[in-house]
Amino acid sequence: LSLRRGLPRACRDARAYSVSQTALAGRRASPVSRVESLPTPLPSVYQGPVSMLPSLGYLYRFPPPSYPVLVKGVEVPSSFYAEENRTLLPPDLEEVRLPSTDIPVPRLAHGLEKVLTSPGVHPLRSFHNRSLNFPNFLQFIHQPHELDINRLPPFITTSRDPVVHRLAKENNCLFKGSTSSTTGALSQIYFLFSKFKSPSTSMLSSYFQKQPGNFTSSACKPVTLFLRPRDGIYSLDADPGNRPRDNQILLDLGKSLERMLTMDTAQFSELLLNPNSLLTPSATPTPLFGDIEPTEHYSYIKAGDILLRSQTDCQSPLLPPGKDTFDLKTRATVAVRIDVSNPHAHRDYRIDRLVGDENSFEREYYDMIRAAFMKYCFQMRIGHMGGIMVAYHNTAEMFGFEFISFDEVQRVIFGSEYFAEASFKNTLHLLQIMLRDITSQFPMQPLRLTMHANRNQNVLDVFVEEVDNDPGYDDNMNRDQNMDLRKPKFREQPDERNNRLLSQTKTIRNQVHWYTLNVDTVVNGLLVTGPLHYTAKDSVQTYYKWQKVAKEDKLDTLMAYAQLLRGSKLYT
Repeated sequence: LSLRRGLPRACRDARAYSVSQTALAGRRASPVSRVESLPTPLPSVYQGPVSMLPSLGYLYRFPPPSYPVLVKGVEVPSSFYAEENRTLLPPDLEEVRLPSTDIPVPRLAHGLEKVLTSPGVHPLRSFHNRSLNFPNFLQFIHQPHELDINRLPPFITTSRDPVVHRLAKENNCLFKGSTSSTTGALSQIYFLFSKFKSPSTSMLSSYFQKQPGNFTSSACKPVTLFLRPRDGIYSLDADPGNRPRDNQILLDLGKSLERMLTMDTAQFSELLLNPNSLLTPSATPTPLFGDIEPTEHYSYIKAGDILLRSQTDCQSPLLPPGKDTFDLKTRATVAVRIDVSNPHAHRDYRIDRLVGDENSFEREYYDMIRAAFMKYCFQMRIGHMGGIMVAYHNTAEMFGFEFISFDEVQRVIFGSEYFAEASFKNTLHLLQIMLRDITSQFPMQPLRLTMHANRNQNVLDVFVEEVDNDPGYDDNMNRDQNMDLRKPKFREQPDERNNRLLSQTKTIRNQVHWYTLNVDTVVNGLLVTGPLHYTAKDSVQTYYKWQKVAKEDKLDTLMAYAQLLRGSKLYT
């Protein structure tokens, strides 16, 4: 079947069974795990990647493939188990889903609910006669200057969320975080855990089989977050950095478009398009300090020592019970994302076809696989959601809508539901192990954590900066003092030993400590040396080694830390 002519590669891959073995340099690689599931059958009426099913949606891709996977492994060296600091990761992490808030969850408006039950993308205008498939209200996007953003609820960090703090105390949690502050860290740990396994793009057309299939540099860049103590509990807050946000228009439109999709025309106009809003703010700005009572719906899980919060964007009774909530994702076109600081120059880039390397829904899906699906998957997993509703646009005009199920995203990123579940629990467990050790060494000390999975050295680098005078919950600190703590404290110092950095190297005045995490997995008695995968039938042991890097010259640590901060794109 894989040699049949006339079929795109995506079709061949979806029906193929065999995967070739590759040899490891210097040693013979052995298959240690095999997925014993059959290929996912194509819909019986499916006639090609651009044909239309008897529903309102157009299918432009095949289901994610599911066929036997060969994983490279070698015999475990005799010195492996005797190596100092190598520890066996416990096999499971206890997880408890807590009651969600009583705040009502929005529902889709404008007839968009049909997208949830009709597979494929739903173009705003028909490909055949250009007639509208949805109300004209959805076609053109109101710009941020036309809206009163102050009327929208603010984002609340976990350090300022009293509900999260109360739940953390009641459930004896040591840490609390949100999807926005933890998914980046979980992604970095997953890269290391999976041996930098790439997602699958084989369900797409032949053009994309020749394109890079690994995660993008933006998805792999270093992440930074704050640890802020209060009452013996540490909040994980995302680090906003000190660099102006090039993507501010996408952040603002993301907020307003969510309302546009869940409110009728009159409600949206009354809330955000009040004529007075262009002259006078119609809502009180968010206070800079203190707790903020949430006004949106959240769900919570406790996993080990950490409490995680997930915002619920939307709900529909058309989805299966228990999976009836989903995320709303507003996805700008590739042309806008590449030059996000100048979106007005790319409004002539339109999505007007299903497949192809440009101007297509397939191209946007391909980019989401490599840049966004990892984050989306962790968000849906924490929030116990059924999927994501994607709205494609170019900041001025909407092009179409698509519902992508959680199961599909899991299989694209992880390969199977079982490995996805194991990866989530293992990465979250490793994160807690690191956090417990760090906070035990710096008790009740505000900290900034920066981490990055180094593919060349197969290690996770973690830098811990002791942050002085972080106000945390101190409402009496003035604004200038608080905002200054968002950025590291630099001093100019010439450096002649490392030409890779600027001639005037910026180093950190605060104390910085360097740690590393190594993770290795033994499957069926063999040490995995390549991209990781296993099933419920396999015997699996995961080992980790967490240690502090002892550098005689502290400048080496500071220079490596400064490089990661710049690599995070958050700091100038």
